[in-house]
Amino acid sequence: MSLAAQTTWYVDPAGSDANTGTAAGAASAFQTINFANSVAVSGDAIILAAGTFGDEQGIIVLGDKNVILIGAGADQTVIQAHSTLTTNINRGFPGSPVPTEQRPVVLVQGSAKVRFRDITFDGNFQVPATGHLAGLVFRDGADGHVEDCVVRNCRANPLNSSQGPVGIVVRGDNLSDPCNVTVRNCGIHDFGKAGIVTFFNATLDLGEGYIRGAGHLGAGLPAQLGVQVSYDSNGQIRGTSFGDLYYTPATYAATAIVAYDTDGVLVIDDCHIGNCEQGINCVQSAAGNNASAIIRENEIHGAETAIAIDDVNFAQVLGNKFNLRSGALGDTVWDNRAGHV
Repeated sequence: MSLAAQTTWYVDPAGSDANTGTAAGAASAFQTINFANSVAVSGDAIILAAGTFGDEQGIIVLGDKNVILIGAGADQTVIQAHSTLTTNINRGFPGSPVPTEQRPVVLVQGSAKVRFRDITFDGNFQVPATGHLAGLVFRDGADGHVEDCVVRNCRANPLNSSQGPVGIVVRGDNLSDPCNVTVRNCGIHDFGKAGIVTFFNATLDLGEGYIRGAGHLGAGLPAQLGVQVSYDSNGQIRGTSFGDLYYTPATYAATAIVAYDTDGVLVIDDCHIGNCEQGINCVQSAAGNNASAIIRENEIHGAETAIAIDDVNFAQVLGNKFNLRSGALGDTVWDNRAGHV
């Protein structure tokens, strides 16, 4: 039995959903990504034209089939958050979810895997009243592969105290179907609280690329996090650069990588962390959790604390290089004092 050939569909913001969608250009391409996804079958490719995809797209929802979206280059193909529409996405723990109006640039939910390449996901500073704006949200068992992309402007303008805006959210709230998301050679910047956050039944594979915060922030603004891996999620973070995550006063700390109540072994390997208040912080808050970490060959400079370990089951820390701020040289580099966050 022969396999069906993959079909390629084309989308252009100047096109029309009444077109055939089988060729590039406004005369043939579909206008909306949602419509292209509705006619696609698993294995199909959706090619996005150079240009800005905006309010004509509505809220983009994928994840019911395996497709790949390919732009003309992250510097040329931009998908922006809708200026007014929101959609309900659960917050809170899976057993007691709280539906909340949120504004993702793209929402991926369901059992399928969606791949993205050469696209910019632009929050366009369109923070809804609830505060929840994100470039990409994966949930309910959806898997993803994000490569050579940019996620930007997922925050208020100017930046404010909201804890809701995040670059990428991986919410493994389907406890029988994990969310497995790979992020490769991507740039994440101009976010609110965090670059990437993961929760529950989720695995993050982050490699190469960069996550850049807003610099030294003060009271009334968020203590920014590069990556937060938390509440039973896990994964690996390799070869990624983190910078400009700093906060004053000392009530909270901006941190490049936070692992909080993870499950299994989180690997943090060969990362470059510069001008971040804390480099890496691994915390297990409750007995019975299974948080462990392998932290090796990372370079951390311009930090107050390089690595903080608090009550994890096991930590292997090998070959890391530190160059702390002069005001922090009296502190221990490895800091496992209870409550040190």
